[in-house]
Amino acid sequence: AAPNAYCLYETGRYLGQEKGVLFLYNNFAGDFLNNDMAQELLEMEGIGVESIAATDDIATAVGEDRGSRNGRCGIALLIKIAGRCAKLGMSLGETAAIVRKANDRLGTLSMAVDFQKGKIVYGNGFSGEPGFRTETHMDMERTAIEAMDLLTEDLNPQKNEELVLLVNRLRYTDYSDGYRMAAFAHKHLSKNYKVAKVRVANYSNILDTYGFKILE
Repeated sequence: AAPNAYCLYETGRYLGQEKGVLFLYNNFAGDFLNNDMAQELLEMEGIGVESIAATDDIATAVGEDRGSRNGRCGIALLIKIAGRCAKLGMSLGETAAIVRKANDRLGTLSMAVDFQKGKIVYGNGFSGEPGFRTETHMDMERTAIEAMDLLTEDLNPQKNEELVLLVNRLRYTDYSDGYRMAAFAHKHLSKNYKVAKVRVANYSNILDTYGFKILE
């Protein structure tokens, strides 16, 4: 919900007295500034803080260091991982190390479909940022294959790595199309890699369009 620095500080002060605080947010300038300021205020009071910016969007900061990328729906998976680490009794440092490693192995690609213009845009941002690739074939299976190839090219997974596939439906996408996209993506990805889990949901659906965000 993009809380301001004071809200983050007050929450961290209330919850972090015993074990500290993990700030986890998508890598946008405003979120970074608010979390960074809250971290400084908490550390001045002796409260331990670890701060991690999700950087899973492969369509941003192309050609730059991975740390410059924005975050997308990968943060949902990172929250789940952090929560599990905390439940197992891991320390703040141990939890942060695992979440950072997970973030380094995440890639997300968004796809917006314009049926009126007959085009699919890859990599568009939710603040109006243009995509980096446009297709006009309007074929869901081909779209899934193209998305998987782009993601695996970026992540370069090893043959012995187990992959997680998450298909995030955008706001105007129905349930059945989400599962169809996941089936096509899984079929193509499984030819060369072991897919340990597949999830279909709408963790992030703030775009008023038909389309998907696919996370690997």
